[in-house]
Amino acid sequence: MFKALLVMLCFLCCSAVTDAASVGNLRCEFMEKPLGIDSVKPRLSWNLYSDRRGERSVAYRVLVASSAELLGRNKGDLWDSGKVMATAVNDTEYAGRPLQSGERVFWKLRVWDRERKQSAWSAAARFSVGLLNRADWKGQWIGMETAQESDCPWFRKSFRVERMPESALAFVASIGYHELYVNGKRVGEAVLSPSTSDLGKRVLYSTYDLKPYLKVGENAVGLWIGPGWSQFKMGNPGVAPYAGKKSLVLAQLQMGDGSGPFERVVTDESWRCSLSTTSHLGKWQYADFGGDSVDARRELAGWKNTEFDDSGWEKAAVYRPDRLISSDFVEPNRKLEKIAATEVSEVGPGKYRFVMSKLFTGWAEIALKGKPGQKIVIHISSLPTKEEEYNQRNEYIVGATGVGNFCHRFSYQEIGFVTVEGVDYVPSVKDVVGYRVGNDRRRIGQFDCSNALLKQIYYITVNTYENLTTGGITVDCPHRERLGYGGDAHGSMELALDTFESNAFFSKWAQDWCDIQQSEGRIAHTAPQAGGGGGPAWSGIIVTMPWEVYQSTGDRRILEKTYPSARRWLDYMQNHVGADGTLQPTFGGIWSFLGDWVAPGRRESSDKPETAPFNNCYYLYVMRLAAKTAAIVGHSEDVHLLTARANKLQVAINKRFMDPVTKAYFDMRQTRTVMALVSGTVAPENLGTVMKNLENEILVARNGHLDTGLHGTYYMTKYLTDHERSDLIYTYATQTSYPSYGDLIAKGYTTWPEYWAGSDSRIHGCLNGIGGWFTKGLAGIRADAPGFRHFMVRPAIVGDLSWAKAQFQSVQGLIVSHWKKDGQRFTLDVTVPPNTSATVFVPAADASHIKESGRLASRAQGVKFLRMQEGNAVYEVESGWYSFVREGK
Repeated sequence: MFKALLVMLCFLCCSAVTDAASVGNLRCEFMEKPLGIDSVKPRLSWNLYSDRRGERSVAYRVLVASSAELLGRNKGDLWDSGKVMATAVNDTEYAGRPLQSGERVFWKLRVWDRERKQSAWSAAARFSVGLLNRADWKGQWIGMETAQESDCPWFRKSFRVERMPESALAFVASIGYHELYVNGKRVGEAVLSPSTSDLGKRVLYSTYDLKPYLKVGENAVGLWIGPGWSQFKMGNPGVAPYAGKKSLVLAQLQMGDGSGPFERVVTDESWRCSLSTTSHLGKWQYADFGGDSVDARRELAGWKNTEFDDSGWEKAAVYRPDRLISSDFVEPNRKLEKIAATEVSEVGPGKYRFVMSKLFTGWAEIALKGKPGQKIVIHISSLPTKEEEYNQRNEYIVGATGVGNFCHRFSYQEIGFVTVEGVDYVPSVKDVVGYRVGNDRRRIGQFDCSNALLKQIYYITVNTYENLTTGGITVDCPHRERLGYGGDAHGSMELALDTFESNAFFSKWAQDWCDIQQSEGRIAHTAPQAGGGGGPAWSGIIVTMPWEVYQSTGDRRILEKTYPSARRWLDYMQNHVGADGTLQPTFGGIWSFLGDWVAPGRRESSDKPETAPFNNCYYLYVMRLAAKTAAIVGHSEDVHLLTARANKLQVAINKRFMDPVTKAYFDMRQTRTVMALVSGTVAPENLGTVMKNLENEILVARNGHLDTGLHGTYYMTKYLTDHERSDLIYTYATQTSYPSYGDLIAKGYTTWPEYWAGSDSRIHGCLNGIGGWFTKGLAGIRADAPGFRHFMVRPAIVGDLSWAKAQFQSVQGLIVSHWKKDGQRFTLDVTVPPNTSATVFVPAADASHIKESGRLASRAQGVKFLRMQEGNAVYEVESGWYSFVREGK
């Protein structure tokens, strides 16, 4: 896959070999051809392509039109920016005629390169506008009055189309999941739509392009809905975000040609509904998220078609839930990977167990047969020793034909083993296939290296993360709790940003965190569910997530949207600072002041004394980040206030927790030591001593092993990466005895469990904290300006590694770092995209023997020697492809 992506991206770059630069990869709000944007001033972005070094654009011109035909004639009736003297490629805000709900928009641009040469026009891109105001929704919420909470009813309506419209969009909001059908065909490939939200406050809607499915004459629209997260309840603490009628839907089909008002088909009491084949089996709560129950006897052929007679169906009932309605503006869930069963064995009379080729989050599809009315039970487990975990159970009742097919529809499960019970034949191993289901985000990063163990760790960390992101949030695990824990997400955040297109994903989830904030400023530990235990390092994601997104993508808007909530949360926390100036565990009870969760052999629960130094250092860390955020978004008075609070807290932490002789913070253990460092608690004169304490704790006290959990692993890896101590990370990353990643791999894990000792929860995010090291540390690609406008390439040449390579499709373009050592020869190939520059570190005793593309590096085009630093020759390079070679030491 690494090679395939590199070839593709290189092709894009090489295809731009012209007299002038060219532009491509056009995006609106960081997404390609999005439907249903809910911003009146969307941001447009693109990449510049050229084979020349030092390439940059000095100006651009954007045309935005209401039709493809007008755009093709170079007419920007919505907006013609004119020639703008600027280099921006990822934050150009639309500034044309106010956009209207449901409008289709087409756009393109051209640029002027460094030599003031005008490029050709780019290929056209497009987006559509969602329903921007509640008044734009003309329909009503409908449900099936006689349906039970667990039912998944069908809805349908016939309508006529007199002539084929130029544009046809459908907007579907649902309390629960939905699927849309037109004229018997499923619209789109999205599943489990819309994404998860706080249904007590906000319902999301999906936008669909209907035009390929319509026909002149009679048409039929069908909606299939299921309760999903509307059923969610939790006992600790008591949470039930939505208490109204389950499985409701609000839909609006909107057709037009741009010359007059839209024709609309909307949900109301004229729709008909019926119970479907499917209902939810289980409660959708902790340890009981259940599965699907399918009664094939209820199948009605053609219910989605125009010819179907629905006169015997129940009339839809109208409901009036008072909720915000927002666009589900994130990559949808889709079936992303097909997974085969590798073996099947009989484990009891009429009972067969299928072993899947890998553990995954998603769906199982099973070919079945039997007598009409025969009940077949499908048990799902991640463990070979258990038939079923956490009520992951499904049922299938055979229909009239005696043959059928079960596939999940409105639930998902953690699947490693599938046990089929109640059949009277010997099934084939080919009768079961699986599908990994998750948000369909574009892969933008890859890593590879010469060390087989590190390659495995990288692969498993990515694989674990992918299986935790179904529904537009990052959960702790797919089957037991399935909650969007902020603490668990900390550890995966940099891996996510380095590996997957993530701006829309995190922007959506950031809104969830704002939505769950309580009036006094408190933010729960999970979003959007607002349940589960945690502490400041869980709620604090309201500060850290927007900051990391901003650093990676340059998206200032996510800071602007979340800062008010972050500021209120910090004030809430400040109210719990005690007389000694430190944060006190006086709020929320036993599950609200956790420390470094799942550290080896211990659980740092709220009543343990070691949680106090951890949480205070974390509070200081996020307060300083918030002060930086305040400066960026223009709240200068907050900068002074938060800085003053942080300075006082730093003094208080040192007074309460630091040993004046050893400079230990409560104790010498890795988590407490690194949190003091990463938070800026340690005074400059003590940095050397505290760093030596951490080094000794890793190498001597723990014999090269980690002693960290969920937070400590992430922050220690982050700090050591940023401070060029990848040698220490390499030491603990390559251990093979407990506690280590290598130990878990030796035990057969292909995704990380919750605990270092292993766990029944086999897909868990607690140990993903090493993920950011591979690209940032070993390959050395790190932003030092928001959005990678400037970055550095400083690879870590550690351990037995003879080569490492990473590539990252930043918002500016493709970045590559590929280093190799062969005896006394060292090579470093670097790709720097147009409109950016980079600082490159080449390991060397001096710069006299370093060449770039065959000539002395200091004399090469686009290269400027800066200095010698800590065993590296340091160069500033313009955009382009570079090959540095060092002969000798």
